[in-house]
This record gives sequence, C-alpha cells and structure tokens, in this order.
Amino acid sequence: MTVPAKKTTKDTERLNKFRRMAEVVVKKPESVLAVPQSDKPVLAAKEAAAPVSPSQPPAPSVKSGKAEVPAVFADGKLPAPRFMRVRIEETVDNVYNARHIYLPEEVRSMAVTLREDGQLVPGIAVKRQGKYMLIAGHYRKRALLSLGASEMDLMVYENLTDRQIYVMSFRENHNHHAQTTLDNALAWQRLLDDGVYPNDEAIGEDVGLSKPTIFKTLSVLKLESQVLDIVKQDPARFALTALYEMLLLQKVAGVAKTAQAAQQVLDGEIGRDQIRQWRTRLEAASVSAENNEEPAPPAAVNRRARRYPIWSTGQKREVANIREWDSGRVVFETTVTDPIQRARVLEALKTLPVDGKTEAPTETARLEEA
Repeated sequence: MTVPAKKTTKDTERLNKFRRMAEVVVKKPESVLAVPQSDKPVLAAKEAAAPVSPSQPPAPSVKSGKAEVPAVFADGKLPAPRFMRVRIEETVDNVYNARHIYLPEEVRSMAVTLREDGQLVPGIAVKRQGKYMLIAGHYRKRALLSLGASEMDLMVYENLTDRQIYVMSFRENHNHHAQTTLDNALAWQRLLDDGVYPNDEAIGEDVGLSKPTIFKTLSVLKLESQVLDIVKQDPARFALTALYEMLLLQKVAGVAKTAQAAQQVLDGEIGRDQIRQWRTRLEAASVSAENNEEPAPPAAVNRRARRYPIWSTGQKREVANIREWDSGRVVFETTVTDPIQRARVLEALKTLPVDGKTEAPTETARLEEA
C-alpha cells in the first residue's frame, strides 16, 4: 500500500517548496552547520545538483584545518537536498536523533492524518552506506508502516557529519514538536559516549543552552530505572526542574518514595514545588534525628480539586466551571456548541496572562528555568 501524496500543478514548484521546508532546520547555529572555508575548488553547481544513483560513491573530500570536509561543503554551505520517494525498507532510524521516545497515541494520530490527507510534508534524510538515515520523519515513518504503506517521501542530503545530523534533528523537532527533557538526556549521553561531542559545553553551544542546563538534563539519567520507567509513560509531563528535584529526593528518600513522587507527577497531582517541600521535610527530619530532636510534622497537601461554578445570569444555569489543585494545576471546562462563539472563547483564553506574560515560553526558555 502506498499513501498518496498531494501534488501541486507543477512538479518544480512542489520540489522548491520542499527544499525551502528542509532549509528551515539548517539555519543556525552556525557553529555546526557552517563549514570552514577551504582554498580547494568546489564542485560545479551542475554536478552538485545532479541526481545521485544509489551506487554512486560519496563525494570526494578536501582538507580544511584539522577536520576533513566534503567538497560540497567547502564553500561553507550545505548542499541542496533532493526530493525522492523511497521504499520504507531502505530507511533507517537516526542513531543521533533528538527524539528517543515515541508515544503510540501520537503514531495513531499521525496515521489518521496521513490516511486522510496523504504525506503532505516529506521527511528529511541523509544518504549513508546505501540507506536513507532519517533526520526528521520518524513519527511519519511509524504511522506509514501502521497503514501498510511501502514508500515514503524524503528530502535527501549527501555527506553530512554526525554533529550536523544531530543539530538538524534537534532544530526540526524543536520547531514542530519539541522533544522532552528525557529525550534530550538520552540523546546527549549517546553523543558524548560516541565521541561526537567532547563535552557537555560543546553540546550547549550547538543547541543554544547553558552549561548548567545541560548538566542538570544529563543528571536525570541517574534516576533509578524504576523511576525512569514511570517518566517514560509520558515524558512531556516532567519538566527539567521537577526531574532534578526527583533526583535530589532520591538521594534523601530512596527509590520507592521517588517512584511514588514520579507517579503523582504523572497523574497531575504534584509538581516541582511539592517535591521540593517533601525533600526539605525529609532532610529536616534527618537532621532532627541526628540531634535527637522531634521532627516537624509534614504539611498537609490537599490533592482534591476545588470547584468554582460559573453561572449565566441570563440563562440562570451553570455554563462553565474552574477546578483548582494545591499543586498549581488549574482546569477551565465548558461546552460551546456555536463555532463562532467557541472561537471567541478560545481567543480570549489564549490572551490570558500567565506569570505576567501573555505569550507561552519557548522550549528553550522552559529548559532554562532551572
């Protein structure tokens, strides 16, 4: 089965559109994506853009400083990708992908979209050893396979370095469906273990994050497997700050209590502040025991929601309600059948200030809130 792809009236317009999409993920950081200048000649534009057959060997390399740079990179620019439709069995997952955890519900949602609309946006890949290693499109690949498809649309690059592949993957995920803290920790540890990066500071320079943020993210992997198994059920629920507090709690309270805290975070009952309070009380109790003092009683935490109904004065009935938890979670619930009125309600909710801001923080800003 092949999922049909929507086409424009002109193939050239479609190809140029996909090239522009692929180029989005290679804009900065220039520390990785830019290639040192070389005095060696660059391949002619015609040769660089010519189709490459599966049997064609990699482009020749030129030396620039200490690094060996492919000739097509010698002018400091990435080569233009080529649009291709390939058999899915010829693709392989990216070992340095920024995302490591794929949720089944996300795959099913993607499959519904692909079944209805076809593959509107191609994945991104690099040709390596006769295979197409995905840089972007891992969810699309899984969804296509679930539909029984045999082919996949790709924009294919030639001769990218491991660091360039990772940065393109990181930026592509960040711009569309940002990876989680656990995704970052797993990816960065693999990159360090394989020598792609010499240290965590080098990773931070390429992804635009501070050294403390990189350090704290990597330290999340020190959580015991019993705790990480809970986190993996829905990693997006666990912010870096909450995970780091869980690591500190594990040192004081052990694995069982930390797993309990992880489950409560997963269930939406507690967050970073409650974990910190729990850890602080346990540390105080430990000090009190050493000094033969009576430990302070734990503060009560109300895990039940408080409900506030909202009434319509004209209709004299409840039209919405707000639920609030001590953890800081707030839920607004209503039903608006009229599409125009529903759009107005959504627009009003989107402009509500949160922490004095009317715009949601970017993923980078959330990571930096350590």
